Amino acid sequence: MRYKIVSNFFYCIFIFTLLNLSVYASSFSSSQNKQIILMLNKFYKNYISEISKDKINFSTINSLKNKYLTSSLQDKINSLELGYDQVIDAQASSLEWLDTIKIEKSKQKADETGDVG
Repeated sequence: MRYKIVSNFFYCIFIFTLLNLSVYASSFSSSQNKQIILMLNKFYKNYISEISKDKINFSTINSLKNKYLTSSLQDKINSLELGYDQVIDAQASSLEWLDTIKIEKSKQKADETGDVG
């Protein structure tokens, strides 16, 4: 009888520990996602603000790209030589975009969509 009580106690401790680790991992992931979303919002706010100007400062654009985009992504964008801005997927932008932009984590995995990033 004593053995069952002790084993049940350790079983409860084990389950409690697993639940705590699960909650911790979930909160870490959530915190990490929030940081990523904040970083992307900052990038797009600065990028769209700059390319929406009448006189675009390409030094600022390049600085933003260097800070936020990997070199392989920049190389891929530069190699495409399309007639529009591949970062925003448009030929022109407007500051009004900043009022409606919403960045959230996709429910679909990047490897399923074939996205690079």
